[in-house]
Amino acid sequence: MVARLRLDATNTERTGAELVAWFLSPDRLPVERTWSRSHRAAQERLCRLYILPDIGTRICDDIRVAALQAGINRAATPGQGRRAAKCVHALAVAGLGAGYLTNPRLASPLHWQALGRPYDTAKRPSAGLSGVSQRAES
Repeated sequence: MVARLRLDATNTERTGAELVAWFLSPDRLPVERTWSRSHRAAQERLCRLYILPDIGTRICDDIRVAALQAGINRAATPGQGRRAAKCVHALAVAGLGAGYLTNPRLASPLHWQALGRPYDTAKRPSAGLSGVSQRAES
């Protein structure tokens, strides 16, 4: 089965950095589905901070779930972790489709893990909502 998966995987010998560069390329998506400038900047930042340090120099065939998870866990907060996890998932799905990756487990949903770090789980009301409720009470 592994040999069968590799028949279509023509980019598995490329590096993780090449995978990320291809993922961020504006030419990857059809014109009607291109990313906005702000979304592209956010994806570039997420890749630079959370993905490239763990997979940048690895050959795509050697990328493991643990490396992707380590990048997500590098995030300081649950919100950053969620954004990093979404970026990792999108990268893995695109990489599987383009023959950079062959292991479907790489596209499985991952989540941020605190790993003993303290973090605040309390939901804070946004400033806009608290302002509305104060005006309504007046």
